[in-house]
Amino acid sequence: MALKTLVKVGNIANLSDARYCAGMGVDLLGFTAIEGQPSYISLKLYQDIRGWVAGPAVVLELYGLKDGGSLPRLLEDYRPDYLEVGMEELDLIPDSLDQPLIVSIHSTEDLSRIQRRNKMIRYVIINEDRIDVIRKAELFDVILSLHSTSGLQLLDELPLKGVALNGSPELRPGYKDYGDLAEVLEKLEID
Repeated sequence: MALKTLVKVGNIANLSDARYCAGMGVDLLGFTAIEGQPSYISLKLYQDIRGWVAGPAVVLELYGLKDGGSLPRLLEDYRPDYLEVGMEELDLIPDSLDQPLIVSIHSTEDLSRIQRRNKMIRYVIINEDRIDVIRKAELFDVILSLHSTSGLQLLDELPLKGVALNGSPELRPGYKDYGDLAEVLEKLEID
């Protein structure tokens, strides 16, 4: 399977989402590693999923990180390809870190705050309703955070690197409604 653009699916918390996304050709799978956050995935479950899924790069989602001192342990345990943070967590990431970053931003002020770290930042994620911020983010590869197929037309209108979607909870193991995720991925398939 091949998709028309780079696709990151975050909040992966079950094997069904991970396997479906890998099979559809998703480029980046995001896993929440901070306990207490929505879609948190234990190290054990993460390792089980990684044993079944090959292909996509791994993004460790660190929203809610309170202590930069726990970062080395998370890097060692999860061994991600990328780290994803919001503006609050970005200050906890040392400048010396070798890991490429994905940063979720919401305003033009956020853009000016991250410019000093632009060599560390591989992608920025911007919500589809913030076109004003997307237009000013020319220094960065922008991934558009989508919630449905309605924002897909922006791929043709704006300089975007890809789209970001989210996984969802399983009803029970093996029973999954992929809903909007499936609809967006099917529209992005190369014919």
